[in-house]
Amino acid sequence: MRRTISLIIAAALVFIAAACATPDDKITGASRKAVVDDFMGLVTATSNGEAMPAFKGLALLHNDLFDTETESWANLEFNEGQYVLIEENTSLQISELTDVTKRVEITLTGGKLWVYISNRLSDDESFEIKTPTCALSVRGTVFSVSCDKDGGGRIVVYEGVVNVQAGDESIDLSRGAMEIIAENGELVEIHTAALDFEDIAPFYIKGIAGPGGIFAVLREKLPRLTWDNDNPPIDDATNTEPGGNQDGAMTGGGGNSSEHGEKTETDETDPTTTEPPETPDPATTPQPEASDPTTTPQPEASDPTTTPPPETPDPATTPQPETTAPPDTTPPPSRAPTITFGGGPYSVAAGSSVDVSCTVTSYEQVNYNTRIQDAAGASARGFDLSLIGNAGTITHATIYVDSGVPSATYYVTVTAMNSEGSSSATFALRVVTAVVDPPVISVLRNQSFIVQQGSSLQVRYTITGTEPINVTVDAGYIDGRPGSEFFIVDTSACTITASSWLPAGIYTVGLLAMNSAGSDTDRFTIEVTAALAPPAIFVIRNQNFTVMQGGNCRIQYTLIGDEPIYVTLYAMDVSGAPVSDFFSVDTNSNTVSSSNRLDPGVYTVTLTATNSAGTSNDSFTLVVESVRPNAGP
Repeated sequence: MRRTISLIIAAALVFIAAACATPDDKITGASRKAVVDDFMGLVTATSNGEAMPAFKGLALLHNDLFDTETESWANLEFNEGQYVLIEENTSLQISELTDVTKRVEITLTGGKLWVYISNRLSDDESFEIKTPTCALSVRGTVFSVSCDKDGGGRIVVYEGVVNVQAGDESIDLSRGAMEIIAENGELVEIHTAALDFEDIAPFYIKGIAGPGGIFAVLREKLPRLTWDNDNPPIDDATNTEPGGNQDGAMTGGGGNSSEHGEKTETDETDPTTTEPPETPDPATTPQPEASDPTTTPQPEASDPTTTPPPETPDPATTPQPETTAPPDTTPPPSRAPTITFGGGPYSVAAGSSVDVSCTVTSYEQVNYNTRIQDAAGASARGFDLSLIGNAGTITHATIYVDSGVPSATYYVTVTAMNSEGSSSATFALRVVTAVVDPPVISVLRNQSFIVQQGSSLQVRYTITGTEPINVTVDAGYIDGRPGSEFFIVDTSACTITASSWLPAGIYTVGLLAMNSAGSDTDRFTIEVTAALAPPAIFVIRNQNFTVMQGGNCRIQYTLIGDEPIYVTLYAMDVSGAPVSDFFSVDTNSNTVSSSNRLDPGVYTVTLTATNSAGTSNDSFTLVVESVRPNAGP
């Protein structure tokens, strides 16, 4: 059975940014868009079947396709604090992205996404990511999701909770991982697992993918998830962090065994301490009598094979002559600068700039030389390279390409030099022709506005097209007199503000939007009405009235001022308790009537008149007297 994975991330995921607006979008007013915040390598956006290279600031709308090639990535931004980072070899479609439903739907067909939603989504917002086999929904979290060619993949939650729906199962996953096993788009198996080192490596290993790569962006957007070497966030059941000692690992150095040269005692006698045999004194030693040698037995000759050989000194106990170590001829380490470029190849649209990952280290002041060539080796013009950082420590580079540079691949070589030497590094830069959409500008809501003299008015407009777009205002009286000085355009907020100093009259305001691809205009009118006179109200004749219990009283008041004027009434008894329900105001006849149900007592009634220019009030007192009983005959 085929299951569909809908990844519902409730968020105003103002995240996957870039504008390929379609005509239908402009008709329906779907202005929500996803903007390319950053990218590296070959990244393509496709709208209405037309593909174009991505660039920073490109806006995507619903139904647009987005693809990253090998050694490429992109960061899409929906709102501040909401990002989707797209790894290499990833394909997705923005299936829905509108302001009307506040719903975002992304279809992930292959590759890997990192999702970061820092603020919890409101109840009327949603974000959905679909893969062939399962669905995730969040309200604010950090997680990643991947999709392989069979529809399987891995979901990793770093912060918050993600609800995963796969087939008939619904699982709340928090700080952990889930494997989705599928074959040919069919769900086979799901199982959860703890985070392993591969999951946290992008945050833990600060050098992975080189500075300026996608993981550098991750560490920038998610600083609290970047752990140091002393505190890796790996669960106890998983592998140890890299560089740690494994069980049974050797710890250098030799022991105290004789195999490492330890001295041992010997039982052999030292010949230097053996006493020589005594020699007898011939004077005191009796001499043997002379004998016939023929009859005297001769001493036997000793057997040389039984005579012990002379002893050899033990070299272990004999002092050895001292030896002198040869002089160290290793040259000192080079103090010449080093320069490297990370990532690439880079892509940039003519007329814009791109950031390049670059690292320069040196012990002293460095000078730089830049050479830019085309594929044939000829020098190229129209490039401006800036190295960002301290004099001896560069962190990245920014290269701007003039709008007139032809589309091609160029090779940028930078040489770093100091007094100790030099080194060079080269990166490839692909320049593409920017696709410029002409501007479309329109005023929101209606085309006519009315404001009273002395009040300001702010009118909003919408605009689409390729930046930069210049917006100007041309305003004047309906009789042709100029009046543009009374209007201010704020292009960052897309508003026009009319000054409160505008004299009474009717004004026609024209908006002109222009970029290199064309222009567009829209108009609206403002009617400034004369300032109103404040109202004045007062009770006719006197301020005190009397009526018998059971009777009613009708009191006339006078009202002046510019319409519309609103009259309200408030009544209370002597204790301060409200009794307004016993009185009514007739603004047509300008009268106040009391009810015949009022109890005897004294009542204070206040009338208030209000218009946009101010307020006025007047009060009167009503005495209700008791009915006296008949005295009789």
